[in-house]
Amino acid sequence: QVTGDLIMKNHQDVLRYSVMRNKQFDILKNICIQSDKLHSKYPQTNIVITYLDSLSNNIGEKDYATSKLQEIDLLLEGFKDESLPVTREEFEHRAILYYIIQEIRQFLLLKIDYHNFSI
Repeated sequence: QVTGDLIMKNHQDVLRYSVMRNKQFDILKNICIQSDKLHSKYPQTNIVITYLDSLSNNIGEKDYATSKLQEIDLLLEGFKDESLPVTREEFEHRAILYYIIQEIRQFLLLKIDYHNFSI
């Protein structure tokens, strides 16, 4: 019975992991679709690109997502302190960046929930 319980737990873990990864994959697809719409460079773009680069180097088996979520929340607070967009183009550009940031937050929350359930 112990072996059966372990096998069942392992299958449940694999299933939970697969569901999380599928949801994260959908989020990454959405980010790619939106990022294709970014044609102008504004300072906020470089900030998001730098964050994404840092994130890509800090995702793995361990729970790096919690600290990366704190970073992105600070990034969002910094954006709130900036002046409003001047042109429609800048507004649309920054709206896409905001959407991407929100998608990244969801990506990280999925990872955090997975880690918290595994404990």
